[in-house]
Amino acid sequence: MTRRPTEHVCTTWESVNYQNVTLTVYIMAINKIPFMVTTSRNKNFGTAKLIHDKTKNMIMTSITQVLHTYHARGF
Repeated sequence: MTRRPTEHVCTTWESVNYQNVTLTVYIMAINKIPFMVTTSRNKNFGTAKLIHDKTKNMIMTSITQVLHTYHARGF
């Protein structure tokens, strides 16, 4: 049987305005590859980002990128 392509998932973004969002940050390693994982306690929105090392500059850059994502979504 030949595999058929799956249908594309359509996503729409709605502007949401929340004042207080608590962001938790974890550094997780899978096969010695570090990832920065974030979740918001209030809205259960999460992100995961590959980081090349665990230096302060790399972690702060990743957090800044995550904050820009939250601001773009209205949080």
